[in-house]
Amino acid sequence: MALISFRKPDILSEMTWRVLGIYLFVSFGSFNFGFDLAWWSSCLGLQQFADDYGVSPGAGQANVIPATWQSAGTGTPNAGMAIGCIVGGYCNTYIGRKMTIVVLSVISIIGVVLQCAVPSYWAVIAGRTINGISMGMEANVIPTYSAELAPAAIRGSLVNFYQWWQIVGNIVSAGCIYGTSRSLSGQWQYKPVMIAQAGVPLILLCGVWFMPESPRWLLMKNRRSDAQTALASIRKGKSSPSEVCLELVLIESALEEQRSLAASTTYLDCFRGANLRRTLIAVLVQVMQQIQGNSFMNNYLVVFLQRIGIENGLQIYLAQNATQLGGVTLSFYFTDKIGRRPLLIVASFFMAVLMWTVAGLGAYTEIRGSNKAQGCVGAILIYQAIAAGCWGSCTWITTSEAAAAVVREKTVMTATFVSFCMVLLVTYINPFVQDPGYGNLGARVGFVYGGCSLLALLWAFFFLPELKGRSLEELDEMFARRIPTRKFGDYVSTSTGADVTKAQNIAAEVEEGTR
Repeated sequence: MALISFRKPDILSEMTWRVLGIYLFVSFGSFNFGFDLAWWSSCLGLQQFADDYGVSPGAGQANVIPATWQSAGTGTPNAGMAIGCIVGGYCNTYIGRKMTIVVLSVISIIGVVLQCAVPSYWAVIAGRTINGISMGMEANVIPTYSAELAPAAIRGSLVNFYQWWQIVGNIVSAGCIYGTSRSLSGQWQYKPVMIAQAGVPLILLCGVWFMPESPRWLLMKNRRSDAQTALASIRKGKSSPSEVCLELVLIESALEEQRSLAASTTYLDCFRGANLRRTLIAVLVQVMQQIQGNSFMNNYLVVFLQRIGIENGLQIYLAQNATQLGGVTLSFYFTDKIGRRPLLIVASFFMAVLMWTVAGLGAYTEIRGSNKAQGCVGAILIYQAIAAGCWGSCTWITTSEAAAAVVREKTVMTATFVSFCMVLLVTYINPFVQDPGYGNLGARVGFVYGGCSLLALLWAFFFLPELKGRSLEELDEMFARRIPTRKFGDYVSTSTGADVTKAQNIAAEVEEGTR
């Protein structure tokens, strides 16, 4: 099978203003995720923040945030995210997608209030950890919710809003820190951004009541009438009432097929039979993203640049967020046009080359004030555009669509929990590996992450099937039949799942035929 299959998805013809509005709002919670990462990473390189929350290494020396504090401050909130994945998994299953968003919004507000109200470094960390619980719940519910609402042809594009909003949050937060640090004094160089975090959960808390619940979750709870109302709301303006009824019947039939295979499920069912392969895909795509340097770039880029002699780290951090946004915006089209698998394979190759370039320039040459500094920064910017547009986007898409219907919440919870545990590991270890006085690898840490990109490339090539363009029910059938990885793209399905795919694309086919 060819590496890239240009099978045309009806991206534009499937999109309506209502669908766009639903997804912009549903995925908006990830703005908070990006906002938190960016303000923290930016403040680690801000002297005023160190003056207010750090300690002096010696008499007459300016305050610093020690490596042990950086490690705890960056890593501990990831423990909160891991806990949030577990909490979110149970909430997702028992109270639904909408009410889970309500709960996580309340938790986020509590965390933000604690960060802002108590003038202590460890109170800030405690508040970020509570907010991390909220973000872990977001990582569980938003991709699942998005995948379940989306037509097959544009599922990748719509789930990609989760990553897109995260990068927008990065840019807004880093931009605010950049502005306030130059125009304000004292704690107000960073405190307005800490306070502004409360805006996202407040918006979600007010608006979620107007969103439709997931029809698939409602059917799993035997609420057929509510499921039909929700599906009609989602497909309004694109599908007729009869087409909505047909799609609902087909989804219901496919879910019944899955229920017959597992009348009651536990977390062990994620690792049994065909589900084992699906769970490993969902988990490993998350792990591979993190070991390639994602959490390192998100949390330590400003400090890393300062360590290798590049002074304007905050401006570069803001610039790399802009390149990330460009990459993620392009992925709205390419995830469904080219597919997830080829994007991840090609991206890993270039990410390895670029990370090794940064490591080589930063570790073995005099970089301060030289053209090599510009080359190092250029490699970082290109790396971030590719990483965000490919692994950043496709990871969440793949996680949400790889899971079987009857264990979707459990599989996504397991995958996101492992992901945040991996982030926790990387963020705790990185300062001790990179910083002087400890491992002192400095820029050479890039060789480690570049090697991991080659590992990710091999995994994607041999074990990751192409999942684009098929309904979630059709994917259930294909995994149940154990279709080999490189035959997924060519497989012709004749099951109820294939009928769901056709039903979801009826409106697009009709519209294409009238052009």
